[in-house]
Amino acid sequence: MNNKKVLYIVIFMHTIFFIFAFGFLKIQKDKNISKYLNEFYNSNQVTFNKEIGVLNKNMDLLEKLLIDEQILKIVTNAQQNLIPARKQLIKLFTPKYQTLKENGFYLIHFHLSNGKSFVRFHNPKKFNDYLLNFRTSIKYVQSTKNNFHGFEIGRGVGGFRSVYPLIYNNKIIGSFEISFSINSLINYMFEKEHIAMVVKKDIIDKKVFKHKIPTFIKCKINSNYYIWGNISKLFKKQHSINFDKKINIIENNVIFSYPIYNMQKVKEGYLLSVFPIKDLKVITEIERNFNKLLIIISILYFVILMIIFAIYFYKKLQLKAETDHLTKILNRNGCLKKLKNIDTYSLFIIDIDHFKQINDTYGHDKGDLVLSELSNILSKNLRTKDILCRWGGEEFVVILPNNDLNSSIKVAEKLRKIVKIHEFDGINITISIGLAMFNGNFDETLKKADNNLYKAKETGRDKVIF
Repeated sequence: MNNKKVLYIVIFMHTIFFIFAFGFLKIQKDKNISKYLNEFYNSNQVTFNKEIGVLNKNMDLLEKLLIDEQILKIVTNAQQNLIPARKQLIKLFTPKYQTLKENGFYLIHFHLSNGKSFVRFHNPKKFNDYLLNFRTSIKYVQSTKNNFHGFEIGRGVGGFRSVYPLIYNNKIIGSFEISFSINSLINYMFEKEHIAMVVKKDIIDKKVFKHKIPTFIKCKINSNYYIWGNISKLFKKQHSINFDKKINIIENNVIFSYPIYNMQKVKEGYLLSVFPIKDLKVITEIERNFNKLLIIISILYFVILMIIFAIYFYKKLQLKAETDHLTKILNRNGCLKKLKNIDTYSLFIIDIDHFKQINDTYGHDKGDLVLSELSNILSKNLRTKDILCRWGGEEFVVILPNNDLNSSIKVAEKLRKIVKIHEFDGINITISIGLAMFNGNFDETLKKADNNLYKAKETGRDKVIF
């Protein structure tokens, strides 16, 4: 495998490692943010529940202050004398209603035990309509004599209702209701810019009076819901988020969605709480720390990449200094460096017979071709651990680590015969080989191999002398 391929592999592995490092940091960051947001979500839910609990207790207290024996008698008489009783209740209760209305309590409603509307103080002209078909809370209160606090959609709109049984002489005579519209509840309890409520569009369309539907606003972040509240201004685009997900992040805002159930425990909508991410200091800190680590790792990535390239170019220059530029095999320096790690070997010098005549007859280009092709033939017929180098001119040195004399002679003869029968672009050549076994001193071993090469030349060439 050449050095360039090794470089590509190292860079690829290096990059993959840092991609995994980036991914790991991103996963950890997301886990930390998710953990914080879940804790924040649960904390908000506890706060909302406490707020609703306080509101319900206030409604209970208000009901005790508003409903007295005189009102109970009027409601009892309404069973027989509806119109006079209505006039009497309106006259008696209107001053109280005006005070309640001035303080945000707009929806006040008395119901009779037969399930019909007695007096709607927010719409006194409408009465005597049957309520139990769509107001489960009234049916529940009058049948169980228990109070009801919760969300319920009526014919006009949905709201958070407190419904109380009206009992006189141990007998249910009707019920009394204080309700907050959704907008009223948001204004009463919460910071309205960041709180909203959404109700499923198909539920509203089914239950509420048709003439009321056009007044409702479709939710900008999910068009399958109607929305009450002013959070839409926080978003520039239309979205289709999943409120069941509980926590959604869009346009740099975190949206918490808390489910709202009716009396039958059926989910009808969500209370939404929106926080700009920039206002959540913990998330900002997590993001800041992540970005710092990202910068550090990015710098580290490029520093190490520069080191990889530096090592590659250093090795490339080193290899160039140890490689013969023509044959691309080791030169004398490269050979000597390789020998430092070898203790036992045989060495032979190969010389091309009558090489000067090739240059003189065919030119130096042909001579270079012969040298290059010869180096390829020798390389292909040596072991991986063997060392081949161009010693100079037309001389090559072969090192056979851990080889005995007989094996070395066989290798030398094999190479001589292969070269002899090979045609070098229309030219046939022969080689002479001088072989020596390492005696503990490289210079002496090289000299002995050179002497044997000289003998091969002197005695007819194309032979191995050892």
